[in-house]
Amino acid sequence: MKKTINKRSILAEISQQNQAIETSIEQNDLPLIQVAYEVREALILNYFELFANAIDANDVEFFSEIKLFDSKNKAILKKIKIEVLEASTTQRKIRNGVKAYNMIFNKN
Repeated sequence: MKKTINKRSILAEISQQNQAIETSIEQNDLPLIQVAYEVREALILNYFELFANAIDANDVEFFSEIKLFDSKNKAILKKIKIEVLEASTTQRKIRNGVKAYNMIFNKN
């Protein structure tokens, strides 16, 4: 039996992925953020492949909200990126300091 795909079910799945993205951002779970965005992107592509000729005003509003959602998250993800890079820089400085200490210690 072939399952029929309707617009509402795909839009609901896209909304679920948006929730997953929000939750992942709150938890700073970078790999899960990436997975959720990839799944959502695939759903959106599938949606437009199936329903390109049947887009109405509700769909335009829904995807406008997604665009707003993404622009808000872009700023949040930029902050996370800066924090991760700063932490990485700090770790690299500590690692270099330990390496220099070990080199000095091993010479004596």
